[in-house]
Amino acid sequence: MLSALGFSYRLHSKHNMKLTQSHWHFILVKQGLVAVLSNVFINGIIAWLIFKPAKTVSMFGSQSYAVDLTATTLFLTFFISFFAYKATFKEVLEGRLALLAWDLKKRKEYKFATRLVHQFCVKPFLGSIALAVAATLFISPIAIGAFILLDARELPLMHYVVFKAFFAGLLAAIIVLLVSMVALTNNPLNVHPD
Repeated sequence: MLSALGFSYRLHSKHNMKLTQSHWHFILVKQGLVAVLSNVFINGIIAWLIFKPAKTVSMFGSQSYAVDLTATTLFLTFFISFFAYKATFKEVLEGRLALLAWDLKKRKEYKFATRLVHQFCVKPFLGSIALAVAATLFISPIAIGAFILLDARELPLMHYVVFKAFFAGLLAAIIVLLVSMVALTNNPLNVHPD
């Protein structure tokens, strides 16, 4: 999955450190499962509360799913990335997880990834903002474009609530995996976050 995002998950170090079972348990269960389930539930309820007076949800307008999906992508990515990074790095600082060697500086094709890693390591708040903006510019148009291609200009309320809940859960899973891997890197850029 990370290779599809432009990252190499081959881990290099003197000790050939690999992702251990405790790494995967933390990333997938403690971080991932909690983020996915809570966001499915919370975003489903939010969508229902926002749009419940209407029987259908239109694509464009002041109360539309285009605006709602864009805002959800921006805010969800920011909050999940910020808190997932802090939680993962806390586990490392307290000695419950070992850092991994994942040096992106040597690879020219990973310039964006190197900048993103640098932002997270030096200033997690700014890194979260950068990732949120990038996700909003990339993911929201894809989701909205899919609805345009399907000619779904209006959706029944419950169909949209279910879609948004699963959209938020999938987005949470991707962001948690990506950000947790960045927080576990052991490279010269990885310093204690403020």
